[in-house]
Amino acid sequence: MTTDQKQILVSENDSYVLPKPPRGPRAQLVVDQEAATPPTARAVRGVGARVRVQAESLEVLFQELRTRLEGLDAAIAEDSRAQLKGAVRDVGDVLGWCEEVQKVLAVEGARAERGEEPIDLSELCEEVAAVRQEPSSPISVITRQPAICWGERARIVHLVKKALDLVWARTEQQGLRRLEISWREDAACVRVSSQGEPVDGVDPELVDAFRAAAGGADVTVEPDALGPAGAGMLLVLPRD
Repeated sequence: MTTDQKQILVSENDSYVLPKPPRGPRAQLVVDQEAATPPTARAVRGVGARVRVQAESLEVLFQELRTRLEGLDAAIAEDSRAQLKGAVRDVGDVLGWCEEVQKVLAVEGARAERGEEPIDLSELCEEVAAVRQEPSSPISVITRQPAICWGERARIVHLVKKALDLVWARTEQQGLRRLEISWREDAACVRVSSQGEPVDGVDPELVDAFRAAAGGADVTVEPDALGPAGAGMLLVLPRD
């Protein structure tokens, strides 16, 4: 696994991978949430709900504590209690840090309750590559920058698989396929590419399946550094 840094240029042409849908019926990703969710994920949702309730309770308590400290600070004479006033201000600063932690706790608790989880993209791509590759057609996983992001793991796994299928078809099942993990500004990205020569005439059903997977995972798809004429694509995951 390499850690070398390489800039990935992104074209602003967003119609390359996800063209305008044709008229008539469209393929859709249908997911029965409870049926498709394993017991372990449902347990995570329950824990997330409890954490969120506790975080919201902490928010109320912090506000009450801050109000009382502000009242105490106003009641102290500045000329005779300067040191005490400084101590009160220090407590207020610490309280501010606690509030920031509480906000993170509330956000992550809500995400866990929705069925999301923190995902190590390098680990996820390694798992997908192990399933999709064959001895005669390996898949390379390259981590430009380690990336952990929140999301529904099953949907992202499904999307990466469909992306690999699409680039494989675009190069007539020739060339080394690669999954490259990196960051662009504050968004985690997975570049899916094949070193084979791109061709036209890809099966529309593959494109439809990929479109549905991208929509289901709430992931933005853009051309990679080779542009719309290339076989690769950039999956930009939702920002925190």
